[in-house]
Amino acid sequence: MRDKAIKVVYLVANEDITSPLLRRQVVELLIEVSSASERPLNVSILLFQLVPSLVRRRKVLRELKKNLRRCGISLVVVPNLVPWPVPNIRFMRTGAGFRPDGRWNRFGAVMFAFYAFPVLAYYALVKRVRVFHSRSYPPALAVLAFKKVFRFVKHVFDPRSDFPEENVVAGRWEDDSSDFKFWKKVESKILQDASTTVCISEEYVNHFKETTQTFSYILAPNNVDTNRFRYDPVARAMQRKTLGWSETDLVFVYLGGMSADGWHRPDFYRELIVRVRERVPNSKLLMLIPRHANDIAQRCFAGLDSVAIRNPAYDEVPKWLSVGDIGLMYMHRRRLAVGTKLGEYLAVGLPILCNSNCLGTKRFIQNYPDAGRVLNLGLGDLDQNPDHFTREELVGLTGRRRVLRTLAERIFSNSSVAETYINVYMGLS
Repeated sequence: MRDKAIKVVYLVANEDITSPLLRRQVVELLIEVSSASERPLNVSILLFQLVPSLVRRRKVLRELKKNLRRCGISLVVVPNLVPWPVPNIRFMRTGAGFRPDGRWNRFGAVMFAFYAFPVLAYYALVKRVRVFHSRSYPPALAVLAFKKVFRFVKHVFDPRSDFPEENVVAGRWEDDSSDFKFWKKVESKILQDASTTVCISEEYVNHFKETTQTFSYILAPNNVDTNRFRYDPVARAMQRKTLGWSETDLVFVYLGGMSADGWHRPDFYRELIVRVRERVPNSKLLMLIPRHANDIAQRCFAGLDSVAIRNPAYDEVPKWLSVGDIGLMYMHRRRLAVGTKLGEYLAVGLPILCNSNCLGTKRFIQNYPDAGRVLNLGLGDLDQNPDHFTREELVGLTGRRRVLRTLAERIFSNSSVAETYINVYMGLS
């Protein structure tokens, strides 16, 4: 007899599912999960999207919906009014201009739980879905509230970050604020009630155990498409020539978001390259950032030679990473910080430099010494004093592309992480 299909609803709230980050962590991974599962798997992505964002992205969302349907995945977009304009009314300035105030304060979070309730009820009662997979804390709170009435549903809590602490580091809350305390209390309840919690590193397990000792969890690191992310020597030679950089130049590369006052700041990387050039004069810096962050970065690096700022399209990122020799990740305050960029650097064969504030990345390097080195700059918090280093130590990190590539395939590949998710869904069905 043919196995009954497992029905899963994957919840996303107010995140851009068409962005490179969610395309990698959600869309590509769920496609892999759906195609690799031996048992029939019926996956629906339930996207709650603020109306202004929905209007701006309606065409690309429509195309994504068609593409996902071909892969057997349903994308359902629900116009969302929470937390803007209810209860937040204001607009706020961001690196991309003025945007609705989408901060998840405690009032908005509770209102969203009520707002989402009838939608979740439809899927549980009419569609007979039993497994709800929530990405991040706000949709997880909605499922937590829903489960108080419908105890038969299963909840996979996929936090992706240390949400309360993340907002403190980003400057949105103070660590003694009412919003921070609210989310820490909610965190404890979600962890205890969820069927399982997805932890992307051991650091997350230890962190959550400070909140509650008793919770079920699995380890599933941030995934990377290792078929797409691979070293390209032709692109490396071509782009270095275009930039006027030689093959012998030591090139440091940063990939990711960028803002003047968030947790990824250009001044950290200016400080790094200035210090490195004291030991390695011809070293270069390549910043792969969103276009809206160009002005911030250009102002920060003004007067500094051999710094290139580029805004690669999604499919161009592996080629630009191939230009580099060492990948970078720095924070000014402690965070669990196992970014998607870690797996992407390794897949292209780049070792990693980070500071002690990147707790998860630091632990990974301690577990896999070939993966890179912790190099403090004195940025604050756990990164108190600049570390001594030599030219030979930095150069010695390079030249291990095959080793790092193998590590990425074993730990971070889509197929490896998808297998973990499939096992979870089967175990809950």
